[in-house]
Amino acid sequence: MSNDFYTLKVNGENHQVLDAWTGESLLWVLRERLGFPGAKNACEEGECGSCSVRIDEEIVCSCLVLAGSAIDQEITTIEGLAPEGELGDVQQAFIEAGAVQCGFCTPGLLVTIDHLLEENQNPDDLTVREAISGNLCRCTGYQPIIKAAKSLKDKNKTDHFTKSKKNTINLLKKINNKSIVIYNKDKKYFAPRYVQELIKILKKNIDADFLSGGTDMSLRVTKERKIEPNENSLSGFIF
Repeated sequence: MSNDFYTLKVNGENHQVLDAWTGESLLWVLRERLGFPGAKNACEEGECGSCSVRIDEEIVCSCLVLAGSAIDQEITTIEGLAPEGELGDVQQAFIEAGAVQCGFCTPGLLVTIDHLLEENQNPDDLTVREAISGNLCRCTGYQPIIKAAKSLKDKNKTDHFTKSKKNTINLLKKINNKSIVIYNKDKKYFAPRYVQELIKILKKNIDADFLSGGTDMSLRVTKERKIEPNENSLSGFIF
């Protein structure tokens, strides 16, 4: 599949990213291209958790995830935790427990706690602390956050994933499972499906950057402000 755009599935809907360069961070694409400003841009080093989003079953710092690596995956941001105009259970619990002060870290914490409660509906203090260990909050002292999480124990919570599970599976099945090639000006991005295909690409592009994981490349983007890679091509792989 060759084109100058790609599609990300965010909060249950497909969104086209036009004039695409896959080396942009997922945080940048969500905020600046797709209009999801909930994830916050703070440290840009994966340390503070303000940009936390969910990709499939994992909580990630979107500042360190290259947007192209999230193709074919389910992305959930703070905007996807509850229907528009309503508060979800976790959001309401934060308000009642006084877990929101300046609010800058709140979106990342909400996404993290929502994910925790889906996996463990009766967490103890230590479990909550471990879950939010990657989220920094300089206002609350964390106790109200822990209180909010524990107040929802054993509650029959219907989250975004539960409500849209069937629809999400159907959408993911429709995604073209062929290898991906994206061209943007003189840059190229490859996402081969098979090892032999990857080997052929590397023989033709010996100086290619690997985007799997993306941490080094992401820091070049966020800290060195090198929006374009030095090499003529990018190479990533998805199996």
